[in-house]
Amino acid sequence: MVSIFSYLKRRYLVLFFLFSSALFSQNQYLKIDYIEEFGLKELHSSRQYKTELFLKDDQASLYRVDTETSTSEINSDKEGNGSDYSYKPSNARYLYYFNDLRNSLITYKWYIAFKKFYITDSPTFNWKLTSEFKDILGYKCQKATLEFRGRSYEAFFTNELGVKGGPWKFHNLPGAILEVYSVDDEFKIKAYQIKTIEAEELLISNPYSGEKTITWDEYKTLYTKKYQETKSIVYDNNVTSSMPVMNRELLVEENDR
Repeated sequence: MVSIFSYLKRRYLVLFFLFSSALFSQNQYLKIDYIEEFGLKELHSSRQYKTELFLKDDQASLYRVDTETSTSEINSDKEGNGSDYSYKPSNARYLYYFNDLRNSLITYKWYIAFKKFYITDSPTFNWKLTSEFKDILGYKCQKATLEFRGRSYEAFFTNELGVKGGPWKFHNLPGAILEVYSVDDEFKIKAYQIKTIEAEELLISNPYSGEKTITWDEYKTLYTKKYQETKSIVYDNNVTSSMPVMNRELLVEENDR
């Protein structure tokens, strides 16, 4: 049962977010902490990270993945599958997803066979709102569903925080996304803490500004080429190396396999 203190705290925060003109003044941001979990059945592996989403208004957001918090498990099968060429983090602690909401453009860094790429993406999210609700961290959240790049998703968002946005690439819902997961149970992101921070601690800007970028379609083309080059490689003792056709998104189309 929710205590009187917790109830009053929730109502205070809701009123504070919705009605205080000083909330998102020039020196305050909203910070949502998540646990992101990704399990790749194709390669018998799973990873979990602590992540953060920084929001201020409907102009931009910044999603940060702390690679030092990673816990992972990779199990090779009898055929030797288990190598993942799509993601090899550098010595940088954080991976960022900068979402320019004004121009519907996301900039981030990802890998192919140990090589780093800076990518710009303009994904389209055609959410369908449902009549289902549940509480997350004391906030009333509505359920929405989505089909996106090879996966089916369910998400819960709240309009009680006064801002819009979500983790990873997810956005375009009328509120802040506190939980999202794929129906196949391989990709999950759920909030565990929400707070405000002062601007001195962070300015929402593109950390990859000035880097040479490629588009999402160009990245997929390069990935598909490397996939085709490596799928037939056989090492000693008949051990093969494989690249997944599906990571968080579909990377290799059916007719390219």
